[in-house]
Amino acid sequence: MILTNASTKRILSIVITLAMLIGMLPVYTLATDHPTTTLGEEVTVTLDGIDVTEAIYKFVPEKTGDYLFYSFDNDHDTFGHIYDENMNEIVNDDDSGNNRNFKIRYNFIEGTVYYLKGRFFSTSNGGSFKMAVSEPVSATNMYIDGDDTVYLYEGDEYEPDIIFEPANHITENVTWATNNKDVAYVTDYGKIIVAGVGTATITATSENGLTDSIIVNSVEATVITADTEYTVDYVADLEYY
Repeated sequence: MILTNASTKRILSIVITLAMLIGMLPVYTLATDHPTTTLGEEVTVTLDGIDVTEAIYKFVPEKTGDYLFYSFDNDHDTFGHIYDENMNEIVNDDDSGNNRNFKIRYNFIEGTVYYLKGRFFSTSNGGSFKMAVSEPVSATNMYIDGDDTVYLYEGDEYEPDIIFEPANHITENVTWATNNKDVAYVTDYGKIIVAGVGTATITATSENGLTDSIIVNSVEATVITADTEYTVDYVADLEYY
């Protein structure tokens, strides 16, 4: 076959166009370029927020089962993804774990290739976190994050975080209770609402019997009007800046 000059130019144009289109597509490295992680292995991920904004690991389970893919020991809010062997996303999660960590429970199939991606929620953040795939276990410890005693004003609302350990725990439902609803009562979702002046003990109990409490001390709020004279002492938090 003899190619004319016009045919040659047409073929060259098609090749250049295809090359440009390929360059515009998001590129994931080949499976052989991704490191492999195994069940129970803890991986430390370090990101710089510029050139390195995510980490992808290949995971091939040796047996079918429900496993947790989760992060912990994080510097910033993390985000997790599970992909199939063709890099099609199956599921993602932001904050199902403790302290702004992702935690995904998924039924992995024996011998199937999966890709696990971890990143910071804000990809411009630099820092590190750990992630792993493991079998879920029952929580052995639970506590209400923060101070044992909180000082609030009448009318305030406060929603503390519940922390379960270890990080690969099975998600537990929590029941909340107060010993003095005239001072503070608590919703089913753990939001404390201060109703009056005094002291109340707020208790959280997990499904498997773990428990922790905090004390709420409430004082009457001072009403300030346009005619009220008052002095405000303020010391800047230098570390904030």
